[in-house]
Amino acid sequence: MNLALWLRFARRDLRSGLQGFWIFFTCLALGTATIALIGALAASVERGLNEQGQPLLGGDVEFSLIHREADEKERAYIESKGQVSTVGTLRAMAVAGENTTLAEVKAVDAAYPLYGALILEGGVSPAGQLDAENGSYGVLVDPLLLGRLGLKTGEKVKLGDIELEVRGVIASEPDRISSGIVLGPRLLINRKALRATGLVQPGSLITWGYRVKLPGNPDIADARAVVNDTRRDFPNAGWRLRASDNAASGAERFVERLAYFLTLVGLTSLIVGGAGIANAVSAFVARKGDSIATLKCLGAPSSDVFGIYLTEILLVALLAIAAGLVVGVVTPPIAYAALSGILPLPLTPRIEWVPLAVAAALGFLVTIAFAVWPLARTRQVPASALFRSRIASADGWPRPIDITVIALAFLIIAAIIFASFDDKRITAYYLGGLAASFCGAAWTGMVHRCACRAPPQTPGRDCALCAVEHLSPRFSGNFRDPGARPRPHLVRDPCADGPHNLRRAALRHT
Repeated sequence: MNLALWLRFARRDLRSGLQGFWIFFTCLALGTATIALIGALAASVERGLNEQGQPLLGGDVEFSLIHREADEKERAYIESKGQVSTVGTLRAMAVAGENTTLAEVKAVDAAYPLYGALILEGGVSPAGQLDAENGSYGVLVDPLLLGRLGLKTGEKVKLGDIELEVRGVIASEPDRISSGIVLGPRLLINRKALRATGLVQPGSLITWGYRVKLPGNPDIADARAVVNDTRRDFPNAGWRLRASDNAASGAERFVERLAYFLTLVGLTSLIVGGAGIANAVSAFVARKGDSIATLKCLGAPSSDVFGIYLTEILLVALLAIAAGLVVGVVTPPIAYAALSGILPLPLTPRIEWVPLAVAAALGFLVTIAFAVWPLARTRQVPASALFRSRIASADGWPRPIDITVIALAFLIIAAIIFASFDDKRITAYYLGGLAASFCGAAWTGMVHRCACRAPPQTPGRDCALCAVEHLSPRFSGNFRDPGARPRPHLVRDPCADGPHNLRRAALRHT
């Protein structure tokens, strides 16, 4: 094994460029870029959800109750933990003239928000905008609500039994995504206005949230300690407890599930691209037949010939993997700049080393798994056969060591995929489907080879070839006998029977 020799020959051969490697390069770069990009974006969103948990939740800890408010004992317990902001949320119909729409109503107090900032369009300060003036409470609305009801700032919208004056348009709401499923535009009022609407009745589907800002500089451990103590002290209170690390659990699950399936799509594209890699390497070996034969005639052992061209292929693979990783590094900041004002999900773009490492490892292993086989088959072919490669292709099975390397590469790929996801059941189904696909392709190829080698009069031969051609059109190019020499055919000369037959034949073929 002479790695320096392999590298020197590979570098010299690559001086002519990537001619013949573009399919190989494209398949590998696209698959690697897809996995790196999806992993980087998902990690950025998850980090953003964790780092901005307090603004997203509206506090360090939230106590939620449905249908009822906290009683005096519960309220005293909550207030003993720190500063409290009370928020009530429900759905109701907003009316303006003849227009109506479903709105997500949120009633807040003066302490809202404990973390983050409520931003209004036009730089208007939200302070005092919800108080009663001239007999009307104020309301801050989502821009979508104005469009649906045909309202403008300063006009009134009816909610329940009262009319509210639109005093501002919400540009950014810090705890927007912590509310879960949103069916309508936001309508923000204060708690006194909510009482006046008459919407709070026994049995009303209203959720009361008590957000607590712990004293000092609390961390996640402090918030979890409060949650655990509350569950122990009030086991039957019926409230839902959330710490800031679980501020947007629904959004986090959605992002995780979306990233999971998109990553599987990326893996599929990478592995399917492995077929393109194998075809590109096979074409490369066929194109380099004269060079391989020359090296062998000059005394180069098969191991060195194999090592030289494997090194060349790995160098191209490194370029393709690097191109894919660059996409995974560059795209998240661009996505953050383009989508920060559109998506409600927080993005914290950084270089995500784990997704990049996984993408690079999978790209390298796929290259090994699909490139070693066509390269290894040249080991068993003598130089004289390579000189006749244009009429007799190299055939045969690789050596056991090469098959072991290929199998080991596939096993490591499966292990990385299985270890990268929490849903082991779906991952197992995915790996099983991949294995079944490869087994089906191998079985189809075996049937095709056996049918081609069988005598023409063998029963079922033509049916087998037709079935294989229907399942895999790539076999249709040399349908009956791949690699065979052209067969002679006798063609009758119309001129042999005179000019009348010639004219009749010409008319028949026009």
